[in-house]
Amino acid sequence: MAIFDSIPYGMSSSLLILLCTAVIFVYIAIIAITVLSTVAHKLLTRQIPHNAPPEVRDNYPVIGPWGFWKRRWDWYKECISQSETGNFSFHAGPNMVIGLSGDTARKMFFESRQLRLAEGYADIDGAPTSAEKLHNSQETDEGIDKWFASRLSQLLKGQYLQNKLPDLKSKINESIDTIQKEPSGIIDAFDSMACAIYKLTMGTFGPNELLSDPKKLKQTQSMFESIVVPASPMSILFPKLPSLGALKKLYTSACLFFMLQSMIKKRVTSDKKPYDAMQVMLDQGHSIFKITLFVFGAVFAGMVNSTVNSGWLISYLAAAPEWQDKVRQEVRKVAAKYARDTTAPLRQQLDDIPIEAWESEFPLINACLRDLIRLHIITVYFRKNMTSDDIPLGNGKEVIPGGAVVAYPSYDIHLNPEVYTNPYEWDPSRYMPERAEDTKRPHGYVGWGSGMHPCRKYTDSICIDLLN
Repeated sequence: MAIFDSIPYGMSSSLLILLCTAVIFVYIAIIAITVLSTVAHKLLTRQIPHNAPPEVRDNYPVIGPWGFWKRRWDWYKECISQSETGNFSFHAGPNMVIGLSGDTARKMFFESRQLRLAEGYADIDGAPTSAEKLHNSQETDEGIDKWFASRLSQLLKGQYLQNKLPDLKSKINESIDTIQKEPSGIIDAFDSMACAIYKLTMGTFGPNELLSDPKKLKQTQSMFESIVVPASPMSILFPKLPSLGALKKLYTSACLFFMLQSMIKKRVTSDKKPYDAMQVMLDQGHSIFKITLFVFGAVFAGMVNSTVNSGWLISYLAAAPEWQDKVRQEVRKVAAKYARDTTAPLRQQLDDIPIEAWESEFPLINACLRDLIRLHIITVYFRKNMTSDDIPLGNGKEVIPGGAVVAYPSYDIHLNPEVYTNPYEWDPSRYMPERAEDTKRPHGYVGWGSGMHPCRKYTDSICIDLLN
């Protein structure tokens, strides 16, 4: 009350009444918001069935568990320890999510045909499941997924990639030369790899018109990087509420999409037919819209983890001279095996290595990549039960309800000390035949995906080349 000593009595009483009234209104507002949000949560979100895994303790109305947004893996471990089966349920915005852990649940997660990948990520990212729906409602998401995977496999496994290898090597050499010209001799491995990986990815899947224009190449790299940023919690909690960040990503994505589409349309009417993925698909008779969708999706997917993986690979090898020497010896051995001129510089010898050898004859490089991915891909994988039926979790107690999103964290297996010795250490030798730690459990390594949705590894060649 000392604050009112210098104020006339009448005025201090008025202020006190005003302050008390304001405090009362604030409390009423807080109570009203709490009640309304709880009611809205009950009415607008799907209630967790009794036969689903138990609901987490901090599954708050509207926002769900805050730990899921801010400290995902630590929160996930706490939820596992609080559940008898290691599985649990919660809400992410309007979506019911089933969190899984353990060998049985992991096997079901990666092998079930009822769980769909694209829809799971779409619900958590707050994005549409497929751009194709906007163009042709007669085609199903499953058909689009299969078409995309088929085109990707055709380009990466067929003669196309072998024919493109010299051009890709040329672009990588340009990146290496740029890195070597750094005056200080010190580089940021992740920034340097970002440029190299983007050139590789665009050279593999993008139009030559972009690759040959340094200004547009840099511009589109910046645009792709801006949309790689994960969705914010707000956009997931309120997917229909347009936020500034979501609008920016939508605008940038649209600009990129229509830029690529314009290039394809010009190619159709042009006499020039450069050899690239775009032209291969045009010659096969695919629609302009689908080709645009493929190029956009393939470049986006190629950038998401490849840049980070390559940066970590360079960093780990720089800090481990013994592994750096082993990798160099492996590269020189394979190069000498296929080189037409063994006296030529190593970069030139690498041009003679066939694509099959790039994929299968570098076990040490593969082991180095596998273990850094095990440590640094701290992803939670998502799927969605696209049926109306419950899917048993194999423990005789719990199910995944129809329409529910399912989550599985890679660290559940990748940091398991019963599977990986000293799991927090980078140790490529754990994948050597005499140890083979990744084979101790079903789906014991999920860094490249697993089961129904394995990812194709197409960063190996760039990483091998950059090491020399």
